[in-house]
Amino acid sequence: MGGLAGHMNHPHDEVSLTFKDMKEIIIRTVENRLDQERPFSEKVDGLQLQITVKDGEIKAARNKSNIFTPLTKQQFVNKFKERGELTDAFSLAIEDLDIALSGLPPEFLDDFFENGRRFISLEILYPPVRNIIPYGDKSYIQLHNVTEYDELGDPVGSSVSTVEKLAQALDKGGAAQQKTFTIITSKAVTLSKLADPQEVKNQFITDVNRLQREFNLQDKDTIQDYYYKWWEQYILENYPDLTREEKEILHNRWGLNDKSVRLNARDFLDKDRLENIKVFDRVNYKEKQKSLEDKFERVFLSLGTQVLKLASSYLSPISPKVFRSEILQRIKEVRKEIDNIEEAKRVHYELAKVKDLGGITEAMPLEGIVFTYKGNLYKLTGLFAPLNKLLGFFRYSRIER
Repeated sequence: MGGLAGHMNHPHDEVSLTFKDMKEIIIRTVENRLDQERPFSEKVDGLQLQITVKDGEIKAARNKSNIFTPLTKQQFVNKFKERGELTDAFSLAIEDLDIALSGLPPEFLDDFFENGRRFISLEILYPPVRNIIPYGDKSYIQLHNVTEYDELGDPVGSSVSTVEKLAQALDKGGAAQQKTFTIITSKAVTLSKLADPQEVKNQFITDVNRLQREFNLQDKDTIQDYYYKWWEQYILENYPDLTREEKEILHNRWGLNDKSVRLNARDFLDKDRLENIKVFDRVNYKEKQKSLEDKFERVFLSLGTQVLKLASSYLSPISPKVFRSEILQRIKEVRKEIDNIEEAKRVHYELAKVKDLGGITEAMPLEGIVFTYKGNLYKLTGLFAPLNKLLGFFRYSRIER
């Protein structure tokens, strides 16, 4: 989604999740109970934007500073000028939204947006700016939720049901269909039952238990605890001569990923050893940490891949067979663009993930589903995650920022 809404976590991204939490999410997924706390919906692959009405005008936000001083319609259009189809997507969307909202009673807008305290999070689906998932020839503005911010610009509450009130008001007034876009709300996805849910459940619970047993962790322990224990063992094996205080510094910097902990000569007795540690920190740490994260990622991406194969009623009109054919062609084009070893490694890395998850024959024309667990929103994707990195690699890696 990007923008102000930022990154929505997969379960494996949330390091505070316990092993008990992970197993419960697996059970709910396999038993088709992801709607236990709130109905789940489709995660769409579009351009993120937040809008409000303040001082009687539609205004937009793409970052936190915009919460205090949201962009006027013209300021927002100017922000994305001369960027081709992206300019069209944002400018046409804000224009349609302005027309749609201006048709509602002022008192309704004042009550709904509280003069700029509440923002609607939405995604723009505009065919010429397609990413991975095709949504046909129609253009959509999909309303997700309403977020209220405090005077510091921090979110203090979010509601999906509230946005339905706006959608109903737009429908009633005939404003949901605009010149370019159709304004819709998040789409419910239908998931068929697994052929053998108990076998699938056992498979993924076993995967989580295996990780848990590596360091004799308990159900109450977290993903972060696993990382800490792994790095504790690594430091003990590779830097056994460090003092207790020096090891603690590395535990915090690597095991807790706390970059506020510095590596400096004041805290390390052996300057040559310190230089060796700094080189590892700069060159090898990220790769090691990524390999740990991949263990948890694989569990949930594999789970998502199996479940999303059973999805129907999603927004994309394209068939899975046609979608898979398109993706194969796009992968061929990406491979032709490789011109150095580093690029080849990164492309191969994502291709290996795709293969590990079952290959392109498992891909579906939807990004994933959004569900609620303990009041927090998570996404369950699958093959979309590596495909997004793979097919977007050259689009972003060679752009000067």
